[in-house]
Amino acid sequence: HFITLLQTCKMMYASKIESSSGQASHLQKGLQKLHEVSQMVEQLKADALEKQKAVTEKQKLAEEALQRITVAMQKSAERRQEVEHLEVQTKAEQDKNEAEKHQIEQELATTQPILDEAKKAVGSIKPDHLNEIRALKMPPDPIADVLSGVLRLMGVHDNSWTSMKKFLAGSGAIQRILNF
Repeated sequence: HFITLLQTCKMMYASKIESSSGQASHLQKGLQKLHEVSQMVEQLKADALEKQKAVTEKQKLAEEALQRITVAMQKSAERRQEVEHLEVQTKAEQDKNEAEKHQIEQELATTQPILDEAKKAVGSIKPDHLNEIRALKMPPDPIADVLSGVLRLMGVHDNSWTSMKKFLAGSGAIQRILNF
């Protein structure tokens, strides 16, 4: 039995060696895989670091762009406020001009009949009336005052009786007054 025992021991020993050889091979393969994974992790860390730098740079650019956009929006808001202020001022001036226009139209409505009456009165003056006034050595004060005012309005600043007679003697004096 001793031989059988030795053979059994030998078989067990061979089986153990074979088993441990398989385990060693298996462990060797596992270590190799761990080493590969370690290298892959190092490569991924390097890639992640590069991508982190790129992200940081992009984030910096984005912040600068955001800052420019913020400044542009502030300027736009300021311009909008200026425009709104100008619109308010323009509206106030427009209202004021409208009120002045209305007032002028009212004044014109009251003065238009007077102007029409004055044109009618001037139109009724006959050349004989002007010849009669020109024949006077010196006109009465009311006539001199009226002729002085007419000459000034017509742009003649000489208010002497001679200048008045010359104006009255000119052809179409009545028509010039009416067209003025």
